[in-house]
Amino acid sequence: MLKYLNVLDENGERVSENRVDETTLLIPLHYKEFENKILEEYNIEDSVAHKYTHEDIIYILDGQVYNSFIHPDMYNYDCIFIFRNVYKDEYYIYGFDF
Repeated sequence: MLKYLNVLDENGERVSENRVDETTLLIPLHYKEFENKILEEYNIEDSVAHKYTHEDIIYILDGQVYNSFIHPDMYNYDCIFIFRNVYKDEYYIYGFDF
């Protein structure tokens, strides 16, 4: 999804898809002082396959605005990005279970 967003790291360079994986967190720079709390919150579930560490964080510039993928007429501001693989389950719209 990063190819559809212009996310800039703390040095003003675009964050490309080859810099992130499913263990990366993109966090606005002004949250840096809350790094330990953020890691604690994202690691709280026992079902989390990967425990996030300080090395998993890429800090991004504050104040970045992104178009919403869910609501095209809305914007997201100063987001924390977490990356997950997307899986599609097979389902039948008529309720058939083969």
